[in-house]
Amino acid sequence: MTGRMIFIVCLSILLSSTLNLAHSEGMDLDVCVDATVVSKYIWRGFDVLDANPAFQPSIDLSFGDTGLGFNIWGSMALDDRSNLDDYDEVDFGLSFERDLTDYFSFSVGSVLYWYPNLDEDDTTYEVFFGGTLTQILFNPALTLYYDLDLGDDLYAELSGSHDIPAGDYELSTSLTIGYNNGQYEVDRGFSDMRLSASMDFPVWKLTITPGLNYTFILEDTVNEDNGEFSVSLGVCVEF
Repeated sequence: MTGRMIFIVCLSILLSSTLNLAHSEGMDLDVCVDATVVSKYIWRGFDVLDANPAFQPSIDLSFGDTGLGFNIWGSMALDDRSNLDDYDEVDFGLSFERDLTDYFSFSVGSVLYWYPNLDEDDTTYEVFFGGTLTQILFNPALTLYYDLDLGDDLYAELSGSHDIPAGDYELSTSLTIGYNNGQYEVDRGFSDMRLSASMDFPVWKLTITPGLNYTFILEDTVNEDNGEFSVSLGVCVEF
């Protein structure tokens, strides 16, 4: 059995066990179904779809106070489909998050990256571990991602966030700096820095979230452009 198959089997068993436990104990199950459109798909500095827009739906499940979460996320190019359909993507993620103290929380998990229009050999998966300093300014966090197959190396992400009151709403801002240790054969070094701003607008049972993003490209083996500006619009339904 290949490593990918072992991962899928373990993921299925763990998710099934958790769903059964949630049902048997009457555990709260929170579900968010999201549909987002982005003007560009920028991932760790890479312009995945060559400046074309994408539709990116997702389903997020969180299991009460267990700290366990499951996510299915997809991406599909909305233009130039004849050349970009190979980049259609479905990711399956499993995570666990827990507060260790009033000031520190950690998360651990794994993501399977599946490209339905490509061969099985183009599937890859990674594990991650992160820590966040809570209840201090900007909530600084460090997350380490290690790709176990195609990427075959480490990507580290240092981030901070801050919410700014804006009348009845809040403007959510974040800054993320990425260090690529050679994933996908790029040169080692700080690869990208992203500034993001978004705001949630509750409408009936929906949450509408427009967002602005600018990514500074710090390594030209990741992206030859100096910077990438993108916008997004998401709609989430919670159950």
